[in-house]
Amino acid sequence: MVVTRSPRSSSVSDAPNRWYLWRLGAFGLGLAAVCGLFVRWVGDGLWFANLGYEAVWWTRLGTRAGLFVIGAMVSLTVLWGNLWLAEQLNRRPAPAADPQAGRPWWEAPRTIASSPERLVGGRLELLPLLMVSGVLAGAIALLLGHYGQIGWNAWLETVPAAVPRLQPLVLWRLLEPVRSGQWWWLGLPGLVWALGVIAPRWGLRALGAIAALNFAWIGSQHWAAWLLAAHPVSFQQRDPLFGLDVSWLVFGLPLAELLEFWAIGLLLWSALLVGLYYLLSRQSLTKGRFAGFAVGEWRHGCGLLGLLLLAVGISAGLACFDLLNSTRGASYGAGFADIRVQLPANIGLGVLSAGSGVWLLGYALTGLQPRRWLDGRVARPRGDRRPDLPPRIVAIGLLAYAIGGIALGLLLPEAVQGAIVEPNELEQERPYIERNITWTRAGFGLDQLQAEPFNPRSIPSAAELTTYDSTLDKVRLWDTKPLLDTNRQLQQIRSYYRFANADLDRYRLPGGSQSPADLYPTILSMRELDTTALALPAQTWLNRHLVYTHGYGFTLSPANQVGVGGLPLYWVRDIGSNSSANRPNADKANEGNLRAGDRRVSQVIPLDRPRIYFGELTDSYILAPTAVEELDYPRGNDNAYNHYDGDGGVAIGDRWWKRWLMAAYLRDWQLLLTNNLTTDTRLLWRRNLRDRLQMIAPFLQFDRDPYAVAVNLVQPDQTHQTSQFDHRSHLYWIVDAYTTSRRYPYSEPSRAGFNYIRNSVKAVVDAYNGTVRFYVSDPSDPLIRSWQAVFPGLFQPLDRCPPAIRSHFRYPIDLFTVQSEKLLTYHMDDPQEFYNREDLWQIPNEIYGNKPQPIQPYFALLQLPDSPQPEFVQLLPFSPAKRNNLIGWLAARSDGSQYGRLLLYEFPKDRLVFGIEQIEARINQDPEISRQISLWNRQGSRIIQGNLVTIPIGQSILYVEPLYLAADAGGLPTLIRVVVAYGDRIAMQPSLDAALRALLGQSVTAPGSTPPA
Repeated sequence: MVVTRSPRSSSVSDAPNRWYLWRLGAFGLGLAAVCGLFVRWVGDGLWFANLGYEAVWWTRLGTRAGLFVIGAMVSLTVLWGNLWLAEQLNRRPAPAADPQAGRPWWEAPRTIASSPERLVGGRLELLPLLMVSGVLAGAIALLLGHYGQIGWNAWLETVPAAVPRLQPLVLWRLLEPVRSGQWWWLGLPGLVWALGVIAPRWGLRALGAIAALNFAWIGSQHWAAWLLAAHPVSFQQRDPLFGLDVSWLVFGLPLAELLEFWAIGLLLWSALLVGLYYLLSRQSLTKGRFAGFAVGEWRHGCGLLGLLLLAVGISAGLACFDLLNSTRGASYGAGFADIRVQLPANIGLGVLSAGSGVWLLGYALTGLQPRRWLDGRVARPRGDRRPDLPPRIVAIGLLAYAIGGIALGLLLPEAVQGAIVEPNELEQERPYIERNITWTRAGFGLDQLQAEPFNPRSIPSAAELTTYDSTLDKVRLWDTKPLLDTNRQLQQIRSYYRFANADLDRYRLPGGSQSPADLYPTILSMRELDTTALALPAQTWLNRHLVYTHGYGFTLSPANQVGVGGLPLYWVRDIGSNSSANRPNADKANEGNLRAGDRRVSQVIPLDRPRIYFGELTDSYILAPTAVEELDYPRGNDNAYNHYDGDGGVAIGDRWWKRWLMAAYLRDWQLLLTNNLTTDTRLLWRRNLRDRLQMIAPFLQFDRDPYAVAVNLVQPDQTHQTSQFDHRSHLYWIVDAYTTSRRYPYSEPSRAGFNYIRNSVKAVVDAYNGTVRFYVSDPSDPLIRSWQAVFPGLFQPLDRCPPAIRSHFRYPIDLFTVQSEKLLTYHMDDPQEFYNREDLWQIPNEIYGNKPQPIQPYFALLQLPDSPQPEFVQLLPFSPAKRNNLIGWLAARSDGSQYGRLLLYEFPKDRLVFGIEQIEARINQDPEISRQISLWNRQGSRIIQGNLVTIPIGQSILYVEPLYLAADAGGLPTLIRVVVAYGDRIAMQPSLDAALRALLGQSVTAPGSTPPA
C-alpha cells in the first residue's frame, strides 16, 4: 500500500525544518559576531599590553561593554515591557459598546456604560484609521532614521560629540529625500505599517529591539562622558549666570543631556509603538473601524505620555544651561533676551510640562481624574459623572502646550530681541559683551597674554646691527617647501623612499676652543618608506610585509646657511655612507651610519641606527624578524639587509593561537600560509603616528604637524639607561595634544567648534620601537587632571621626559593658529570698541611662489626686544582689517622657563608701519628687482618668492625674503638672492650680509647672476 502525503500535510511537516534553518542561521550570525568581537578585543588587548597600557584598554572596554549591556537591558525592558503590557490589556474581553460610541470623539459622552470595561475616545472609520496609523508609522520611520543617523555617526567617531536634541527641525530635515523627489524613501513608513498589520506582536517587538540596541550602542560610544562625569575636577571658576562651578557644565551637563536623550527617545518610541499596536489590534482593519480605547489601554497611554512630559520638563530645565552658549545677542553667550525672557520661558515651560506629566501619571495610576484625587475624594463616582480622562482634554492640553511653547520659547524672545534689545543693543548688551570678552580670552588661554607697545624707530645703524649679530646670523633663509623639493631630488636615493615633511627646530652645537656652544635653526626631514611607490610587480605580499619594512635616516640642514651653488647645506645626509662596499677601509662598526657634514654635528647628533619603523607614512603592518631579510638601505650596486631587533609589536611566532588570532584580526590569511615566520617574529601594526596616538587616547586632539628629533638619551657623562625609552633609539616623534571642550560658558567657539583648549600633553613616539609616552605639560588644566584620574597609568609628569627630548619642545602650531584667529577680534577689551568692531585685525597676505596666500605662523631663532639672547619663537604679524600696514606681532616662546609665554607687540596706530603686503608690493615694484625676476622667469626657469620673515632688531623691524630659482621642468630650487627691506629702503644681494650692507648704504660688489657659493 502506497501512502501519499497531501500538500497540506507536507507543508505542515516542513514548517519545523524551516524554523530550524532560521534558528540555525541566526545562531551562526550571532556566533560570527561574537567571534569577531572576541578577536578584535583580544587583538587590541595584546597591542595595548605591548605598549604597557593594558589597563587603559580594559578600562575603556569594560566601560563600553557595561554601558552597552545595561543600556540594552534597560531599553529592551522599557520597550518590550510596554508592548507586553499592551498585549495583556488587549487580550481582555472586548468592551461593551457604548451607547454614545457613535458620537464624535470631541463630544463629551453624557452617560457611562454599565460594563466595567468601557471605551474611551471616539470611533475611527476605515479612512481615518488608515490615516492615523499611517501618521504613527511615519513618525516611527522618522525616529528610525534620526536615531539611526546618530548611531552611524557614533560608529564613525571614536569619541562622538554631544547627542543632538530631538527638535521638529531635526525631523524636518529627515524629510529632505521626499521633498527632493526621492519617493522610494516612503517605503520605510510603509514597511513599519505593514509590520504592525501583518505581525503586530513580533514586528513591533523587532522595531523595539532595533531601537534598544541602537540606544545601547550610542550610550556605549559616549563612554568618555560617563568616565569624565565620574571623575570631575573643579575649574575653580563659576559661571556668571547660575553661579555654578564650570566643572558642572563640562563634566556633568553632557551626561545629563545623554540621559535626557535616552529617556525621551525611549518614551517616544514606546508611545508610538504602543499607539500603533492599539490602533491595529482587535482586527480593526478587518472590521473597517476602530471602536476606541479600553479604559486600561487609555490609562496605559496616558502613563506613557505623562512620563514623556516629565522628561520634556527636565529637558526644558537643562536647556537653561544652553543659554550660556547662545548665539542670539550681540555677542556669544546669554544676552539680555536670553536672561530676561528665554530663561523664564524655559523654566515656566519645564514646570508646566512636569506638572502635566504628574497629572497624567496620577490618572494612569489611580484611574481617577486629578480633580478627584487631589482633593482626597478617591471613591469612584456614580451617576453620569465619568471619572475617565477624556481624550479631548489631553488633545487640547497638548495643543495648548505646543502653542505656548512656540509663543513663549521661540517667538517672544525673538520679539523682545528685535523690539527692545536691538534699538538699544550696546546699552542692553554691554555687561554680556564684557562676559564674552573675558571668558573667550580665558577659554583660549589669551588671558595670560602679555601685551607690550612696540614703537619702531628709523632704520637701524651699523652699530645696532652689530649688537644683534646673534639674531642676524640665525635669520631663516630656507623654507620647508623648497628644501623638501630639493631633498626629494638629491636625498631620496630610491623611489620607494619619501620625505613627507620637514620640521623647523633648533640644535645646539659645540663651539670652538674659544667660543661656547650655540643654538642653530635647523630643518630636519625623515626619509620614510612608501611601499605604494614600488613598481607594481614588486608589490607582493612578501615585499610589502616582510622585506620593505622601514625607512632609513634623515637629513638635517641649517636653516640660516647656504651650500655650494645655492643648495641646502647638509649637516646630515646620505644613506650608509660608511659602508665597506663604497670604502674598502671603512670601519665596519660604523657601517650604515649617516654622513655628517661637520665634526661638531657628529658629536651631538647620533648617526647610527637611523631606522624608521613608525612615522607619518607607515600605514601597513609588517612582520619582523623573519626568515626573510629586511631591506635596510641601498649600498652601491647592492643592498644592505637587516633583521629587526626591537621590542615593538606583538610576538606571534612563539604561539600558534596568536597567528590564528591575528590572521583573523587583520583578515589576512597569508599569516597562516607563510613559512617565513620564526619564534622571534613580531607583528607591528598601527605604525602611523596619528592612528597610534588616536587609538591610545582618542579623547585628545592631536596637532596636525608631528615633528621629529634626533637625540642621544644617554649623554657621555651618564651611564644609566633611561627608563622611558630604549637608550639605543635615537629618532623620536613629538606630537602636541590638546584637551578641548564645547561647554565653556560665554566663550565664542573656534572654526572647529570647541571654545576651550589647552596644550596639556606632549606625546613622544619612538620611531624604532613604537614606544609611546604621554607627558602632562599643563597640570593646571582640569580636563587633563580628570583624565589622569580616569587612567592613572597613562600620563606622566613632564619632568619624567628625558631632558634631551624636552629641549626640543616647541609651542604647538595648531594652538598658536587658533589663538591668532581669536586675537583678531578679542584683542579689544572695551565693550563699545568690540561692539562697533572699530579695531578689527586680519592676517596679512604674502606672495609665495608667485601667488598670494595668508601668511602662516613661522618659527625663528631670534632675540626678542629686551631679551638677552636669541630664543626659539613662533611668530605671526597682524594688519588692520582692510588695510595693509603692520599693527601687531604675536610671539610664542618655546625655550626653557619661558616656554608657553605669549607676547603681543602692538604698533602705534597714529603712524604708518609698513606691513607684509606693502613690503611685498615694494619688492615687486622695485625696478632692479623686477627686471632681474623677469629675466630669470623668461629663461626656462621660475622664481619662487619665499616666506617674508619679520625680524625685530632692537626697536626696528627688518623684512627678509629669500628668492629661489627652479627650472620649469623638474626644478631643483636653489637660493639665488636675499631681499632685505626696511621702510622705503630695499636691497637684493646674493647673501644676507651683503643685503644688509647695501641697505645701510655700504659698498657691495654688484650682484651677478651666479648663485652664492
